Amino acid sequence: MSEVQVSLLDLLLFPVTLPVNGFRFLLEQIREAAERERDDPEVLRARLVELQWLYELEEISEDAYREAWSAISDRLAAVEGPRSPGSPGGAAEEGVQ
Repeated sequence: MSEVQVSLLDLLLFPVTLPVNGFRFLLEQIREAAERERDDPEVLRARLVELQWLYELEEISEDAYREAWSAISDRLAAVEGPRSPGSPGGAAEEGVQ
């Protein structure tokens, strides 16, 4: 059995360090979830569809649409890697412009 060394300072600071460590853990979980979502091809494809709808409903300008489409398409291509023209999902990268 290993002994746990706890100093008097650790005991005195426990009421402060517990919430700080809990908050740090929570922020780490949020960061990891955001990274997973950023790299999920299904999420990226859904964003492209949403972007298409916004453009068709004239909620965004053509310039904003093209810029966002390019950024999301580039991210999707980076996540999925090189694809052959006939492979599934290839159409999502081309977009309707």
